Amino acid sequence: NVDINKVVDLWLKTNLEAHNFISEQYWTGNYEAVRKMLPQAEVYVYENDQKIQGFIGVNGEHIEGIFVSVEMQSQ
Repeated sequence: NVDINKVVDLWLKTNLEAHNFISEQYWTGNYEAVRKMLPQAEVYVYENDQKIQGFIGVNGEHIEGIFVSVEMQSQ
């Protein structure tokens, strides 16, 4: 919960970059909803040099979403 803002910021940034065909307003408009939902989800965070570089949300045995910072993609 301490890092929720950093996680949601990563969610927003990666979605804006990966889905440039969807209006930026859509993603920014959902920012608060995602921020409220994430603490209720099972989320695993990857850190490198004490910086959040990615996270994955799971539901049982299913991946609900995976988000990786641009710097760490293809690493």
